[in-house]
Amino acid sequence: MLKKHHAETIKMINYRDDIRMRLELSDLKIEQNRQRLEELDEYDQERQELETLYEQ
Repeated sequence: MLKKHHAETIKMINYRDDIRMRLELSDLKIEQNRQRLEELDEYDQERQELETLYEQ
């Protein structure tokens, strides 16, 4: 009985750790996407400024 309980506890701990790892990876992907969006916004702003200068 105790061995079964111990095995279930280990299984639950591993499951918890797996979820934590997936959440951390998701957070990293979110941060990377946020940074990429900022870069694209800066690029768009620079492009618009150059187009405005070119049109003048």
